[in-house]
Amino acid sequence: MLPGRQELALRYAKLSNEKLIEITSNKKDYTPDALLAVEAEINKRQISVQEVNQFIGDRKAKQDILYKNVDIPLALWEKILFFMAWFIPGFIAIVLNLNYSEDAYSRKLHQSKYYRITGSISFFTMVILLLIFDLGNIATFALLATFFLLSIVIEKVALSE
Repeated sequence: MLPGRQELALRYAKLSNEKLIEITSNKKDYTPDALLAVEAEINKRQISVQEVNQFIGDRKAKQDILYKNVDIPLALWEKILFFMAWFIPGFIAIVLNLNYSEDAYSRKLHQSKYYRITGSISFFTMVILLLIFDLGNIATFALLATFFLLSIVIEKVALSE
């Protein structure tokens, strides 16, 4: 059963001005009674048109920033960090991933996971090759650099498809 007008009025009286304005921006998500209660609360608080326009402008600016963040790639040093430090303790990786996720850096989030996975596979492959072929330090570094460059090439090819 839907709440009555008085119940809606009490509910919306507890909300912030920003939340009330946000509701008016998403009218399709609310019942006509809810919208009437919100409108009455806005009139009761005497929220100005200027304040509504400020809220809408701020929200649009935030959305523009998030939209721009979506396709920003990792910098080279970040790729190296995730490739080499794939063993980063779980809580640090979680914090970094949450940061990328909250700021809508979806490409960075996917790339960080990709480079951690390719780094760990490269490390274990390198250990096996070291045990089989008894490689020296320079050969080991060259092998690791080759695996990293190969990871970059595979990523570029995958993105171009």
